[in-house]
Amino acid sequence: MRWLWEEVFSDNDSLTVPQPLGCVPELAMLLFRPLPGQPLDSALSEGGGANKELIQLCARWLAALHRSSTALDRHFNLAVEAVNLEAWAALIAHRYTDFAPASQVLFRALRERSVDLRLDANAPIHKDFHYQHVFVNGTLGVIDFDEIRWGDQNCDVAHFCAHLNLLSCRARGGEGFEGLEELFRSSYAEYSGWSHDERFDFFFAYTCLKIAKQLVTTRGIRPRPEGAELKRQLSAVLDDGIAALAGRR
Repeated sequence: MRWLWEEVFSDNDSLTVPQPLGCVPELAMLLFRPLPGQPLDSALSEGGGANKELIQLCARWLAALHRSSTALDRHFNLAVEAVNLEAWAALIAHRYTDFAPASQVLFRALRERSVDLRLDANAPIHKDFHYQHVFVNGTLGVIDFDEIRWGDQNCDVAHFCAHLNLLSCRARGGEGFEGLEELFRSSYAEYSGWSHDERFDFFFAYTCLKIAKQLVTTRGIRPRPEGAELKRQLSAVLDDGIAALAGRR
């Protein structure tokens, strides 16, 4: 957190992270100054011309993180994540048997794709970058760095895009959310030189299965749907993941 605060974002008036204050090792507790403002989804829901600027700031923030370098003690491990994917699919099938076929199709497609997938591990990745971990108040700041590690930048890019897709789904395609994913990707490409390839599709589908697991366990991003609305979102998320790997998005 000191590295992020003092080096990566110290000279930027628009982009920030929480200011670290100290830690209590015996409690495994980090102390920091809370970011002011509101979560990104609340700001986007207000609509208006600011939405485009906010999404572009998100892309700038992520590109700045990925360009930085420091000593991190963890790396993204695809073998470990493959075990998680299998557990997520099994949990979905157990909780909602109607969605067992779709969850298994998505898991098997991800497992097959992972065999020959060549990932880069040359960027610090947030690993849980989504709209409720982004706060806006004149500046744009990001919280929750407990998963930070070396990994492939596509993990963060796709994770954010899959959650933007969830936000649009929850708003039922409401006005103000159209084109946000495309804008984020094009802005990130401009700031970082990134280009879309099979790694993005893999991580988008990976995140869809993760979101589906969170939906059935009433975890993840609030508000947490119930009943018919939960099933609608679950169906949409699984379908989007399958479509991503099939090249239909």
